[in-house]
Amino acid sequence: MLEVIAIRLVVGLGNLLLGDEGIGLHVIQQLSKQQLPRDVQVLDGGTLGPALIGYLEGVEQLYLIDAMKNGGRPGSIYVLAAEEVDWEKNSTPLSMHQLGVTETVALARKVGFDRPITIIGVEPEHIGYGVELAPSVKKSMPRVVETVTRLLGMPGNLDRSGCEELIQ
Repeated sequence: MLEVIAIRLVVGLGNLLLGDEGIGLHVIQQLSKQQLPRDVQVLDGGTLGPALIGYLEGVEQLYLIDAMKNGGRPGSIYVLAAEEVDWEKNSTPLSMHQLGVTETVALARKVGFDRPITIIGVEPEHIGYGVELAPSVKKSMPRVVETVTRLLGMPGNLDRSGCEELIQ
């Protein structure tokens, strides 16, 4: 198991074999090549499912990156705090893999993780077999990476400039 020594953990969720469903992992791959603040660790959460909870010990701020269907233009970026989502109202998972954002947040809260959770979602164009991102989602990659690095530079501040908001 990965030893988490960072205070802020950025987790990419998804499945690289299902097209745009892998956006969170593609972003993590890009972030791992960058010089990030010392208190930041990135994690390829893939389809870890409930095992992700074991990585939260000592984490003060959690960022989840995933494909998120919200009816916007493919490649749209959504940034929100977990507290802004009406989880009862959003009974349909926002993510398309086994344990997505909705389930991850619910499970983290259930086991006592009470730290801030920021969700960075990207509207998918195509979810299906394939390892390539759809053109619109691939084109949004630099903006997604920039959004995450901007958030990491401003702990506790949800800077949404250039992003869509999740409509509840």
